[in-house]
Amino acid sequence: NTLKINGNSVSSVTGTGSSVVLSTLPTFNSSGIKLSGSYSGTTTIVASSTATGTVTLPSITGTIITSADTGTVTGTMIASSTIRGSNLNLTSDSFAVNTITGSLNGTATNATNVNLTPQNNTNSTYYLTFSNTSTGNSSLSTDTDLSYNPSTNVLATTSLYAEYADLAENYLTDKQYDIGTVIVVGGDKEVTSSSLGKRAIGVISEKPAYLMNAKNPGQPVALKGKVKIKVNGSIVKGDELIADNNGFAKKVDINFKEKVFAIALEDNTTGIIQAIIL
Repeated sequence: NTLKINGNSVSSVTGTGSSVVLSTLPTFNSSGIKLSGSYSGTTTIVASSTATGTVTLPSITGTIITSADTGTVTGTMIASSTIRGSNLNLTSDSFAVNTITGSLNGTATNATNVNLTPQNNTNSTYYLTFSNTSTGNSSLSTDTDLSYNPSTNVLATTSLYAEYADLAENYLTDKQYDIGTVIVVGGDKEVTSSSLGKRAIGVISEKPAYLMNAKNPGQPVALKGKVKIKVNGSIVKGDELIADNNGFAKKVDINFKEKVFAIALEDNTTGIIQAIIL
């Protein structure tokens, strides 16, 4: 069989049904095979696995495939910059590529990673995103009452809730103290363990609900709220507490009434009780 294109004969041509098979892809005027006119149904050009060259098609609709692989279109099969100006629509099939240069418009249903850019000194309001699920795929939302300014490091919201109970601040201590140790101003650093007659500023906090000066070195000293306090002697719920020696508290006596800093919330049975820092 002989196929003629533009008056030029092409050898080694076979055909079955609506297909034309070329053992080698001919080239005319270095332009390859050019098809023109209107096409309906299916038009198939089949080249052998060793065929090389270019097939140029007019404006078409429908599907273009290769006989060797009906599921893949590679970069070598598409002339440079020829897919442009309109949408690339992917429906049920997946699309895998190493690098995309340019802009992609649309909505990603699911994404594992996003590109983050630091904005440490930007004086602007950003709205924090959140989800109504803790795992899986979910949409993200914002709330205009929950915002952050990177320049001032201010997180703005209407109210805060905490699992823990006390307001604390980091202070430099002259040694490492146990949780519940009563603290006063003094020692080689900013604060030290209490002694009788001193006015206590608080106790070493176990788990602050809110910690001020969090980046500063030192230990968290609870200044307000419900805490554990190391105590001496007989104490019952409701007793007022003052500082005692060696970082303990005790029930107030008549000589130090003005030194009260806490109120017991329970009786003393173990040497450490729950109390309220005033």
